[in-house]
Amino acid sequence: ETNAKKMEDSENALTEELKILRQQLKMQAETGPQGPVESHFPKSPEITVQGDSLKTWSFASPAVEQVEVLLKTEGRPLDADVELWAGPDNIPQRIRVYVENGSTRPFRTLL
Repeated sequence: ETNAKKMEDSENALTEELKILRQQLKMQAETGPQGPVESHFPKSPEITVQGDSLKTWSFASPAVEQVEVLLKTEGRPLDADVELWAGPDNIPQRIRVYVENGSTRPFRTLL
């Protein structure tokens, strides 16, 4: 009877570990492997940009020294070109972005 009790306790412990692992995998699938995508900057409203679109933004203050870019999708591939024009005479900084799943692997950078 002692061995049967030890086996039952062992099975219960494994079942609990399995539940925890399933919860962790579910959370990772929902947020990505590094956790939720969070920013250290004030949040701007999200803007949807769909295929073959061009969106531009300008900043009223020349004091802006850096910009955070966050690109994500709802599980579809992400294919984008990002350009930063720091002035009328400057050569743009260009970034080509491609990921298979923009939900689990969002793209974030500081320019």
